[in-house]
Amino acid sequence: MAAARDDDAADAMEPPVLRVPGDYPTVPEAAAAAQPGDTIEVGKGEHSWPGKIFVDKAFTVRGFRNRISGFPESFLRGRWQLCIPPPLPWDPDPKTLGKFVDVWCENESGCTINVVGGDWEFDNCRVLCSLGTALSVPR
Repeated sequence: MAAARDDDAADAMEPPVLRVPGDYPTVPEAAAAAQPGDTIEVGKGEHSWPGKIFVDKAFTVRGFRNRISGFPESFLRGRWQLCIPPPLPWDPDPKTLGKFVDVWCENESGCTINVVGGDWEFDNCRVLCSLGTALSVPR
């Protein structure tokens, strides 16, 4: 499991990187453990899970990029629902931007990524769905 946080030194530290595999065996377990501002680093290869990951906090999902082609080498096969609540007015440092970087997200049916709320940034990502919607951003 991931190293415990030292609350006294939290301001001086960079947010932790939760590694899959390594710190957590699966992407859903890392997503459940992540705190706002954390990074989930997903190793090269395929990572799959049943059902949908419900995300209600801003964090980064970062994979690996092929140095020659530039394509993502981290394949996430599953569904996501992304909804970051608006920041509280008294929060001095709200974490309100979620990111997906260098990942290939794919699902067979339904909606691969459903953005319900919050601000999300996708950098060098491929999002596919064989029998449904790849990316849904209703507003």
